Amino acid sequence: MGGCASQTAAQIDGDYNRKIIKKTNANFDIYVNKVADTRLDKTSVGWLARRHIYTKDAVEWLKSGLESRGYFLIENESALSPDLCIIDVNLKLAYIRPSSSSMAANIIVEAGVAQTKQMAVYRGNHTAINWNTSDKEVGEALAKALEKSLVAMEVGITEKCKNN
Repeated sequence: MGGCASQTAAQIDGDYNRKIIKKTNANFDIYVNKVADTRLDKTSVGWLARRHIYTKDAVEWLKSGLESRGYFLIENESALSPDLCIIDVNLKLAYIRPSSSSMAANIIVEAGVAQTKQMAVYRGNHTAINWNTSDKEVGEALAKALEKSLVAMEVGITEKCKNN
C-alpha cells in the first residue's frame, strides 16, 4: 500500500494538533518545568516507504501534547511552592517504521518529579494501516503514540506526586 507513496521527505508539524482531551486524572495540578529533546538525532523520526520522516520542532510538539492533557507549562520552577507537583519531561525516542502494509509509531518519554530528580520511562505506540504515507497519516500515528505515552506517564507521575 505504501508503494505509490510520495518519495519526498515528510515533515511533522511542531503542533500536536489535538484539542484538549481532558485534564489529568490527578486531583491536583501538575506543572511541567523542563521539556527537552534528548534524542541523538533531533530531526529524524525514521523512514517510511522510502520517505525520510523528520520533525520541525519536537520540543514544541511535546509541549503541545502535554498542554492537551491538561499539564501546566511553567518557565521558572522557583516561582512555585515546593509543595506542588512539578515535573521534568524528556523525549527519549520518537520513530516510525514500516511493517508490511502498516506503520508503527513509537514514542518514549522520560519524566520525573523535579524535586527528587528520579526519572521513569513511559512508552506509547500506535500501529495504523499505511494507505499512502501522507504527512497527515504519519503525524496522526505519532500523535496517537505520544498520547499513549502521556497517559502512561500520567499514571506514574500522579503516584509519584502523591508520595512526594
